[in-house]
Amino acid sequence: MGIDDWQYSAAAGLCLVVFGGWLIRSHVVSWRDYRDDESLDDIDRQHYANQYRRRMQASGAIVFLGIMIPLTDSPWMLRLGPFGWSLCVITILIVTFWIFVLAMGDMTATRVHSQVATKRLQRQQRELEDQLARIKKRGSNGHPIR
Repeated sequence: MGIDDWQYSAAAGLCLVVFGGWLIRSHVVSWRDYRDDESLDDIDRQHYANQYRRRMQASGAIVFLGIMIPLTDSPWMLRLGPFGWSLCVITILIVTFWIFVLAMGDMTATRVHSQVATKRLQRQQRELEDQLARIKKRGSNGHPIR
């Protein structure tokens, strides 16, 4: 007795469920670290909260796909007929597109946040360099060097 074709999709679905579960766990751990980090300002904390929300949605959608793919390919789906099968396939395509949209949004938001943070650090660096130049200009006794 050979393995039925639907069991391949069940194995792939199980891999997606395990992978999605692992992603969810890693996002929760990362969010706890960011949430409890006292050094973050409100802008950074809000960015990480939004990032957490996007990534949890995508990870949950991966778990959902891991359930839907074997379900769509299962022998039980034949009982629902072509309409039920088509509905499952359309659902899989929509969820896959949603994961793509979330990934693009996360990539864009991370890029923008990184650029803003870099500009903020560069501004702080310039301010510190200006302060250092003023201190050097004053000299050691508090008077400008002549």
